[in-house]
Order: sequence, then C-alpha cells, then structure tokens
Amino acid sequence: MYFPKSQIQPNLYTNGGEFQKITDKLIYTGFYFKTSTGLFYTGKTPNDGANTQLVRVANITDPYSLTSTIPKSSTIPEAQKIITTQFANVGSDLDVTAINNQYPKSTLPDYQNRSIPVSFIPILTTEDFKVGVIQRYFAKKNNELIYLETNKENYNLLINRSPNIAWDLYTPISMLWYIDGGLNKVYSTNKNLASLIERNNKWHGFVQYFKEDFTKFYLES
Repeated sequence: MYFPKSQIQPNLYTNGGEFQKITDKLIYTGFYFKTSTGLFYTGKTPNDGANTQLVRVANITDPYSLTSTIPKSSTIPEAQKIITTQFANVGSDLDVTAINNQYPKSTLPDYQNRSIPVSFIPILTTEDFKVGVIQRYFAKKNNELIYLETNKENYNLLINRSPNIAWDLYTPISMLWYIDGGLNKVYSTNKNLASLIERNNKWHGFVQYFKEDFTKFYLES
C-alpha cells in the first residue's frame, strides 16, 4: 500500500470503541493513519506491516441511549453525572464515505423506498406509573433544528442504520423521563436531562421543544 506523505495523517491512536476492522468487524485498539480521502487504516503509516481498513463504530454500545440504571431516588446531580459519563465516550460523526466504500454500489439500500421517523405520543401503563420513570425517544433532522418524538421501533431502526429508514437524515436519542417523585423535582429533573442532551449534542432549541411541559405524564399522588 502506498500513499504520498502529503496525503496521510500518520501516528494516530485509538483506545478502542471508535473503529472496527472492515475484514472481521472486530473493535480496533492501537495506531492508525488517516488518508486525505477520509479513509482509515491500521498501523502508524502505510509502511507499518499489513494495513487493514477501518470504519467507525456506529453505536456498538448505543452511546446516545440514557438507559443506565438511575435509581428512582437519585438526585439531579447524580443523574447528570451518570449521563455525562455516557456522552463522554460518544465518537465523532460517522464517516459515510468510508462506509459507502465498504460495499459495492449494487448492495447499497434503495434510498427512494425508505421511511422517515413517525411522530409518536407515549401511552403509559399501570406498570410505568409504579416504576415512576419511562423511556422517551426523539429524533432530530440533521440539517435543520427540527425535533420530533418517535417510538422505540423507529429509534432502533435509526440506531442500527436500517435500510428501511432514513438513518443518515436523522439523529436519534433516548432519554429518561420522570413521572413521579414530587412535582417540582420531576419538573427540574426532566428539564435538566433535556438541557444536558441539548448541550452535549448541540441540539439547539431542544429544551424549547418541550414548551416548559416538563411534568408531562406526571401522576398526582
């Protein structure tokens, strides 16, 4: 493999969780280099042994999901600490060029027949009210500050980059939503979680999307 020195960025290093080998899909840890065309290969340079192409890991551990176990009695700072830790490991944007180069054009999905995320309003169950917290799913249109609440099925399709949905046009996020524990605490906790998502993902206007209704689904004791 040969690349002019001016066309590569050598001696890069990943601690794991960011790339996987294109050959066996194994997560890669170690030195790699990047080409001027946006591709990634193992090794410090093209001369460093047998170079294997790498692609970015999309969502091996679903870093956007806020499904960590947060005790119902957790304080707001504790919840923020747990979720901030999750977001700290979120990789950079997907390298679409590298992904497309992985497959022949004939195997790429038919983008004309894909769906877009559907709008959805959760219907709570008796069990939800017993637990006191639910999971809500949202999606943002990538080129606009447009948000919508969607269902778990659409969220999973987007996370898994299903060819049946426009995963490259929308970014999904899952968040905890408290419905029990005192009106003021529910309001402030839910607003803080929404603010955390807005700040960490640069989802400008996400907090305003809720129109201050951060006690939605709250059950009066």
